[in-house]
Amino acid sequence: LFHNPGEVPNNVITETIQLFQDSGVTTYGIDGNHDQMEANTLNHRSPCYETGIPNFNLLHWDDGPTRISPGVVIYGIPYMKYDEDLDNIIQAYDPQINALNILLIHTNLPGAKNQIGFGIESGLPQDLNQLFKKWDLVLCGHIHKPQRLSDKHIIMGSHIHQTRGDEGCKMGYWEIHLNKGKLKAKFVSLNHL
Repeated sequence: LFHNPGEVPNNVITETIQLFQDSGVTTYGIDGNHDQMEANTLNHRSPCYETGIPNFNLLHWDDGPTRISPGVVIYGIPYMKYDEDLDNIIQAYDPQINALNILLIHTNLPGAKNQIGFGIESGLPQDLNQLFKKWDLVLCGHIHKPQRLSDKHIIMGSHIHQTRGDEGCKMGYWEIHLNKGKLKAKFVSLNHL
């Protein structure tokens, strides 16, 4: 939720929690590297500050999938310290048959670019279609620049500038719609605000 939660005033965190509680909207997410208090590995689940926020369902790979509506299942893998751990978890998942399977991850993906156009290093296999063949849609956090790597591989990006390096980058959010059994994603820019 916050890029540097330790630098956010307590009243902002309190007001954010209150907004989640008052909204009545169920939200699903995973914890990223800035949310975790310790190294998150295959053998150690890091605690994170988002646990317990009302209407915010924190997904974690060892909790299994979550059905968010009939025929739509979501899986979550939070930021992992080691790419090898992430790859092992991806391979171990067995998505549901006769459902649209969505994977949320927080990592560097091969083919992604940073805010100024340079490629991002990743220790994951380069072929995203092969790596994520089990899923209908993969939504990835970690990189601030929103980008679509393919029809089913989307880097969510940040909705606001987080660092000086984000200056000039088009920020916003993605709308994901289910239409006639297919998932459609549309980027909505917030730069005009």
